[in-house]
Amino acid sequence: FSGQELPDFVDPNARNLMAEVSTDRVRVYGRGNPYKIVTIDCGIKHSIIRNLAKRGAEVHLVPWNHDCSQEEYDGLFISNGPGDPDLAKSAITNLQKVLTQQRSQPLFGICMGNQLTA
Repeated sequence: FSGQELPDFVDPNARNLMAEVSTDRVRVYGRGNPYKIVTIDCGIKHSIIRNLAKRGAEVHLVPWNHDCSQEEYDGLFISNGPGDPDLAKSAITNLQKVLTQQRSQPLFGICMGNQLTA
C-alpha cells in the first residue's frame, strides 16, 4: 500500500446503531394471542418475534427508546441489537423506571437487552 491514500475509517460504534435499526412505531404480531409481551426493539431478529407469537404471545414491538413504565403486559422483553449500550441513554432511563416499580411481571433480555438492564 506504499504511496496509496488510505480511505477514512468510520467507527460504527460512534453512532447509535439501535436507533438506526429499531422500529419507528408500535407494531403488533400474533394479535389475539393470550399473553401480551411488550418487546423493546434494539435490533430484534424476526425469528424471535415469530417464535414468541407461535408460543402464544401477542408481541407488541416498540421502538428502542419507548417508555414502558405505564404499559400493561404479561412480560417485558428487551431484544438483542448492535452497537454500544452507552449510546442508548434514553432506553436505560426508561428501563430504570420499570425496574424501580418492582413489578411482578417478568423482564427478560438477550445480549443488548441484558446490557441495558445492567
